[in-house]
Amino acid sequence: MTPAEERAWRGRKPRTNSMGRFGETRPTKPERIDIHGGRIFDDTAKKTLLAIISEHWPAGLYTYTDISAKHPGWMDGVITEFKYFYKNLRGQSRFEATHSIKEHVKRLCKRMMNEEKDRLHKKMAETGMSAQDLRPSYFHRILWDQLLKFWDSEGHKHRASVGANNRKKVSTLHSAGAKPFEAIEMEMTRANKGKKPRRLELWEQTHTTAASRMANRGEVGPH
Repeated sequence: MTPAEERAWRGRKPRTNSMGRFGETRPTKPERIDIHGGRIFDDTAKKTLLAIISEHWPAGLYTYTDISAKHPGWMDGVITEFKYFYKNLRGQSRFEATHSIKEHVKRLCKRMMNEEKDRLHKKMAETGMSAQDLRPSYFHRILWDQLLKFWDSEGHKHRASVGANNRKKVSTLHSAGAKPFEAIEMEMTRANKGKKPRRLELWEQTHTTAASRMANRGEVGPH
C-alpha cells in the first residue's frame, strides 16, 4: 500500500450507530463506566473501542502479535483515545481498568478478523458471489485485497489448520462463555470477601454447569 493509498483508506468514515461515540467531539470530561475483571460493561463504550481499533488498524498487518511487534505503541494509542470518552468508576482501580481495556482490545483483535473470514465464507456459500464482490463497505478496497491474499496464504492456512486440529484434541470444554477466566476469578474473589479461589475451585466454576455443581454438593436445584 502506497502512502497515498493508505491516506485514502484512513479517510475519516461517516459516523454510524455501530461506532459508539467515535467521531464525536471529545468531551470535556470522560464518562465513568464499569471497567474491571478484563471486561468493559457498557455496550456503547465497546462499540467506541471497536471503531477506534478499526480506524487505527495498521495496514498490512492481520494479527495482534504482528501489530504489537511492529508497532509497540499501538495499544497505548488506542487506549489513550478511548480514555478521552470513558474512564473507570470511582472506587475502581485505574491500573485494573487499563489492564481490562488491554485485554478487551486483544480479544477484539483476534475476533475481528476471524469473524470477518467466517462471515465471508458463509455469504459466498449462500450467494455464490466472489470474495471481491462481497467486500464490506467499511473495508477500503486496497485493505480488503490484502486481507484476501493473507487468508489465502500458505502460512495462514497452516496456522488455521493447526488451530483447528488443536481444538479437536481438547477433551474438556469450558462453560464460561465469552467471559474471561480472569473476570470469573475476580468475581469469585469479591464474593469470598477478598480471598482468591483455589485453582480447583476456579476450574470447577469454569468447566462445569451450575446444575452439576449443585448435584455434586447434594443440593436440589430449582424445579
